[in-house]
Amino acid sequence: MSRGKRLPPTRFPLPLRLAAALPVGTLVVGSGLVGFAPPAAASDAPLLSFAPAAATVDPGQPAESTLTVSPGGADPLTERVCLGDLTVDNGFTAEELTEPEPPATAVVSGKPDSEADVVRVTARLSYAVIAADRDCADYTGPYHSTTQTIAPFTVRIRQPEPTPTPTPTPSTTPPSSPPQSSSPPPPSGSDGGGSSGGGDRGSESDNRGGTGDRGGSGTGRGGSTAPPHSPVTTRDDLGAPESRGGLGDGPADLPELPEGDPLLPGLEPPSGDDPLADLPTVEPGEGESDGTSEVAARESSPASAVTPAVLLLFLLLLLLFSTPLAPARRVRTGPTAYRGRRRKR
Repeated sequence: MSRGKRLPPTRFPLPLRLAAALPVGTLVVGSGLVGFAPPAAASDAPLLSFAPAAATVDPGQPAESTLTVSPGGADPLTERVCLGDLTVDNGFTAEELTEPEPPATAVVSGKPDSEADVVRVTARLSYAVIAADRDCADYTGPYHSTTQTIAPFTVRIRQPEPTPTPTPTPSTTPPSSPPQSSSPPPPSGSDGGGSSGGGDRGSESDNRGGTGDRGGSGTGRGGSTAPPHSPVTTRDDLGAPESRGGLGDGPADLPELPEGDPLLPGLEPPSGDDPLADLPTVEPGEGESDGTSEVAARESSPASAVTPAVLLLFLLLLLLFSTPLAPARRVRTGPTAYRGRRRKR
C-alpha cells in the first residue's frame, strides 16, 4: 500500500462478523478464566438450642427448658471440641452438662420476673478446640472461644384478668300508686220524679222500684243496691225533661225526628215504545278544537330532520360503492412510485 493511497470509504479491513466476534469471544473466555471465591470455612463452634423454645407460666411459677449442644463444623478426624462453662441470664440457672463434648444436654430453669410480660433467656457456652488424639475429660483449659444460643428461650407470664369495677346501680323508688278516687254515692231514690217522670223508661222504673205507668209519676224509692251513675252523658240520658223523670237540667232544644214516610218526588214512567232514557252522546273529536288537532298530528308525525339525513346517508353509500378501490391501470403517483396493476404481456 502506497503512502498517498487511501482505501475506499465503503470498504472495511475486517469482516463485520469477525469484528463483532472479537469482544464477545474475549468476554466468554475471560469469564471462564475467573476463579470462583472459595467457600467460607465452616465454623467449629457448637450449636446451642432450647427445647421447648417458648413457655407460658403463671406469675411466680418456674419455667424449664432443655438446652441441647450439637457439634458444629469441626472435623472429627483432626479436631475435638471441649465444652467449658455454661451460663444463662435473667435469673435462670443451668445444670451441669451431661458430656464434656458435644452432643450434650443441660436443664435450664428459673422463675421469671412476675412484673414483666415476656422474659427471654440466652445461654452462653465457652469451648476450646484441641487435637483429635487428646481427651476432653483430661483437658482443664483454657477455653478461649464462646458461643451462644441462636434463638432465646421465651417465657411469657400469664397476667390475671382485671376484675371489672362494679358500677353502683341507682336505687329507683317504685312510683306511688295514685289515690283511688272514691266512687260517687249512689243517687237516692227518695224522689221518684215530677208529674210525668219515672215511668218513661220501663227498665229505669224497674231498677228504681217505681210503680208508675208510661208518663205517670214515680213514687217509689230506689233499691238498696243501686248501680253507680256514670258522669258521662250518654244518648239515652239525652231527652226532654219530661222523659227523664222530671229532671230539668238537660238540653231542652233538641231537634225532633220526622215521623211517617219521607216525601220524595215521584218519577214518571218512560213514555213511547222505547222505555230507555235518552243519554247524551259525544262523537270523537267533537270537543276538540282545531289547534289541538293540529298539535296532535304534528307530534305523531316523524321529525322533519330525519328524512334529509337518511337521504344523505344513502347518497354517501352509493358514492362509496361506485368509487373503485384501485385504479384500473398502472398510474405513476411519484418519481419512483406506481399505483395499480402491471399490464400483462
